[in-house]
Amino acid sequence: MIKQLQEEVSDFENLVGNFEKSQPLADKMFSGGERMLRTLFEFYAMMSAFWICECAGGRAAILADDIDLGAAHHGGTRLPKHADVRKSAQDLSRAVASEDRLGVSAALEEMGVLALSSATERQFPRLESVAGCLTGRARTVLLIELVLFAVDVEEYERAERYALETRAFGPISRELYNLVMAEGLVALEAGRIEDAILCLARSIDACLTDVDALIECGLPGPNLRLVEKLLDHGEQAVVLEHLRQCENVWQSRKPHIENWISAIEAGGKSDFQTTRFLKALDRPAAKLDQQWMRVFSLDDRYPGPPKPLAEVLAEKEARMAKLKPLILAATKRRLDTSKS
Repeated sequence: MIKQLQEEVSDFENLVGNFEKSQPLADKMFSGGERMLRTLFEFYAMMSAFWICECAGGRAAILADDIDLGAAHHGGTRLPKHADVRKSAQDLSRAVASEDRLGVSAALEEMGVLALSSATERQFPRLESVAGCLTGRARTVLLIELVLFAVDVEEYERAERYALETRAFGPISRELYNLVMAEGLVALEAGRIEDAILCLARSIDACLTDVDALIECGLPGPNLRLVEKLLDHGEQAVVLEHLRQCENVWQSRKPHIENWISAIEAGGKSDFQTTRFLKALDRPAAKLDQQWMRVFSLDDRYPGPPKPLAEVLAEKEARMAKLKPLILAATKRRLDTSKS
C-alpha cells in the first residue's frame, strides 16, 4: 500500500506541475483555454486526491471527524501549488516511514489533498459540479471519467446514471469506446454476461466508424477493465478475439498485445493493469494533457456504422503518408535550431 501511495502522490505532483506549465499558454492556444484547462485540472486533482486518501487508509481514518475542508467549486477550493506539493510529498514520505499519523494528515493538508477530497458519497457531487462547467459534447470528456470512476469504486447505479446522461450528448470515437466498455462492466455486475460480451464487441466498432475515430481511439491506451472481468468469468475465447481486434487499433502496441494473447492461450492470465504504458496513460497527469486538447477537437460528428476494416486502415495509411513529410520537416527545423 505504501508503494501505491507513493505512486499516487508522485502523479499528483506531476499533475500540478503539468497544469502550471500549460497555464501561461492556454489562452494563447485556444479561446477560453485557461478556463477549460483549470476545469479539467480541478476535476483530475479531485480524483487524484481521492485515491491518495484511499491509499493512506481512507479520508475518515486521516481525519477522525471527516470534516469536509473543500469548498463547493471554483473560487472556494484552494488549488495546490507545485512547490507546496513537492515539499509536502517529502514530509509525507517521512511521516509514512515513521508511522506518524498526525504527520501524514498534516502533509496531506499542506499538499492540498484534503481540501480536494471528500468521502465517496460527497466526492461525486463535487466532481459532477466541475463536469457541469463544460457544455455541449465537451462535457462527455468528463462524464466518461465519472462513469469509469463510479465503476472503479463499485458504485454501479451511479455509473449507469452517468452513462445514460453521456448517451444524450451523442458520444463518438474514444468516448463512445470507453462508454460501451463501462456499460459492459455494469451489465456484468448485474449478471448479464451476454450483454457484457456484446458491449466488448461494440467497443471496437466505435473505433472503426472512420479514420478519425481509429486515430483518436489509438492515442490513449486500450481500456481493459471489462477484458479482465470477462477472463475471471472464463470467457477466454471472447477475450482473445477482442485482443486480436485491438491490434488493428493500437498497432504500435502490437508486441504487448501479442504477449497478452500468448499468456492467455497458455492458460494464464495477463495482469494488464501492471503494464507500464497502460498505467502511465491512465494517470490523471497524462489525462490532463490528453483531454485538454480533446475538448477543443470535438465537433458535430455523430457516430455512424463501422466501416470495413480494410477501408479504414487504408485511409489511415494514406493520411500518415501525407503527414510524414511535414513531421520530418518539423524535426529537421528543431535539429537545425538546436545546432545554431
